[in-house]
Amino acid sequence: MITIEDKLNLFAGIVLDKAEKESAEKVDKAFRSIDEKMAAEKQSIDEECALIIEESAIKAQAEYTRIISKAKQESKQKLLAKRNELLERTIADLRVLADTFAGTGAYAAFLEKSIYQAAGSMKGEKELRLYFTSRDLKAHQDLIRRCLGSDVPDAAYTLLEADDGIQGGCICVNGKGTRKAEHTLASLLEDGREIIGQTVTEYLHI
Repeated sequence: MITIEDKLNLFAGIVLDKAEKESAEKVDKAFRSIDEKMAAEKQSIDEECALIIEESAIKAQAEYTRIISKAKQESKQKLLAKRNELLERTIADLRVLADTFAGTGAYAAFLEKSIYQAAGSMKGEKELRLYFTSRDLKAHQDLIRRCLGSDVPDAAYTLLEADDGIQGGCICVNGKGTRKAEHTLASLLEDGREIIGQTVTEYLHI
């Protein structure tokens, strides 16, 4: 016969078993919730880290590009400065050679050609002013007058001393000062400046 005590023990067992199951379910649910939250937090952290890394990479690339661009610009400026320095040095050296050439026997042929080119472009003018270096007026006056006599025989001309900066050759101006023709060593050097500059540029590989 089942006693009250047996019934109480049976009831207690049922209650305890139910409580144990409910407790196990709550614990399991709590662990699942914790796992889900940890996974979500980990994913959020991973995404944030990836974003930080991406932004850092973009900033690093931008800084790298800026540094490279700046270095290239500075390098180009230095090369251009060196190009201009070499160009001016080359022109200066050529001016020295031109001065030396003006004192040689071969210079007379150049002077004659200069007179024919400068004065020859003034055909039809009745009055001319011709400029030469003081050296040429002293050393080559006979040649100058001979050339003018054959090239512009109908024009009245005046021989004048030019600035020694022309280095040699001839400048011819009409009487009214409205026309000018120049064929001098200095003008030839200036005309050749672009070609000299290109040569220097190619030498520097700019």
